[in-house]
Amino acid sequence: MVKSVWRKVLNNSADRTYIMSVLTNPLAIIVASIALSILGMLWYGSLFSRPWIRAMGWSAKDIAKAKKQSMLPRVALNLFTNLVMMTVLALLIGVLGITSGVTGALFGVLVWLGFIATSSAGSVIWEGYSPVAYAIYGGYMLVGFALTGAILAVW
Repeated sequence: MVKSVWRKVLNNSADRTYIMSVLTNPLAIIVASIALSILGMLWYGSLFSRPWIRAMGWSAKDIAKAKKQSMLPRVALNLFTNLVMMTVLALLIGVLGITSGVTGALFGVLVWLGFIATSSAGSVIWEGYSPVAYAIYGGYMLVGFALTGAILAVW
């Protein structure tokens, strides 16, 4: 079934045109990536900073040390990974023909459930991460994928 879907996509000139438009006009992807980054700043800053710090087991000394380091490399890497995620999400939304903000948000939730929530659960299962940290991260990505799914669908 997967082969037949991709064969249809590759043989359909409208789908090829859409894929090329995503790759040559990335403004929606950039906006969605920035929106996800801003949400992350709010989520881990204003909204959930204290429970997240406790869940990660960081001390005041750890926080002071982190504040002395430059955030620029981490912010740049995070923006890059957001761009990759949003490019793939935009391609999926386009191939499926999703053009409604509500449907885009629901599709974002479905992608979150199928890939983000399940794969990041391994951090709790195998790496000893706190379930609270998982819930905070999972909530951020849930809201983020719903938001960006809507943005990419209506753009």
